[in-house]
Parts: sequence; C-alpha cells; structure tokens
Amino acid sequence: NSERAQDAVLSSIAIVAITSVFASTLLFFFAEAISEDLFRNSELTAALRLLAIVIPFQAFINLFVAIYRGFNKVGPNIYFSNIIRNCIFISILFIYIFIGFSLSKVIFAYIISILIAFAAFCFYALRNKLIILIGNHNSHITKNLLKFSLPLFAVNLLLLGMSYTDILMLGHLGNTRSVRTYSSALNLAQFLSLSLQSLSFIYVP
Repeated sequence: NSERAQDAVLSSIAIVAITSVFASTLLFFFAEAISEDLFRNSELTAALRLLAIVIPFQAFINLFVAIYRGFNKVGPNIYFSNIIRNCIFISILFIYIFIGFSLSKVIFAYIISILIAFAAFCFYALRNKLIILIGNHNSHITKNLLKFSLPLFAVNLLLLGMSYTDILMLGHLGNTRSVRTYSSALNLAQFLSLSLQSLSFIYVP
C-alpha cells in the first residue's frame, strides 16, 4: 500500500544518505594515498577530493531513478540522469573549447552537471509527492531493507571491482595518459550496447 511504499522510500533515503556520506568521507581523506600509491600521480589528489563531494548527490540521483523505476516510470531517468546532466556537462565542455581545457575545469563541469540534475530531480520528486518528509516512520522496514540489501551490496561491489580492474591496473602499471586513452576508447565502444541497455532498463525488474 501507499504507507508501506512511503516507508520504504524514507528508509532508502536514510540508508543512502548515511552510506554515501561515509563513502564520500573515506574518499576525501584517502585521496592522497589513492593518487600516490595506486596511480602514482599526486596531482589527482585534489581531483579525487572534488569528486568525493558529489558522491552523495549522485547516489541520490541513482536512488530516485530506482524508486521511479519501482513505480514503472522510466521517464525521470531519461530526463534527469541522461538528458539534463549530460547536456549541461557537454555544454560546459563546449565553452571550454574557447577558453581552454584543464582537468580541474572538466571536474567542475561534471560537479555542476550533477548538482543541477540533483536539484531538478528533488524538485520534481517533491512536486509529484514521491517524498513526503512529514509523518511516522516504520523502522522495521529499514531493518528489512538492510538485510535484503547487504548481499546485493556485496555482489555489486564485486561487479564494480571487476569492471574497473582493467583501468586500475593500467593506472598502476602505466600512466594517466594510458588510462585516459583507454577509457575514451572503452566508453565509445560501449555505445554499441546502448540500445540493449535501454531495453534492459525498461523490461528487466
């Protein structure tokens, strides 16, 4: 019913808020160790710390997409995660063509695109009453969500590690230029599966 659905939404928001802030804090404080020990490039420390700031915002975007997907609505994912965020990011990069590129500028463009997409998504969710912040909260649902999510979290963590092992190894054994070239080619190749991913998002539960 609607009350249980609202409790599930609030529980998910609480869990994502805590875990994303925790992950953001870890990355912020261990950014120097990661950049120097893994990538052997101290210049990445500031970049990693900037990216750590937007982890909670990106996590909430993914959460809202999942919630709307649970209600059989795929439009918000297209509007906010795919169109708004990417269009803003590309628009800012287009401006950089005339004023000059740098790593910090690209990261700021990425951060701005996520923040704007997050703000627009929050406004949309509140306006459509997806989130009702006032009311009684059932802590039992939070416990059930944690029990159900922990195994999935472990599986997704392993899958994430497997999917980025090539880039991490290349960054450790090679240099940032090799990682940049390889990542660009890999992202372009992934466009071949774009239609399959779109259909999978709609039909796979």
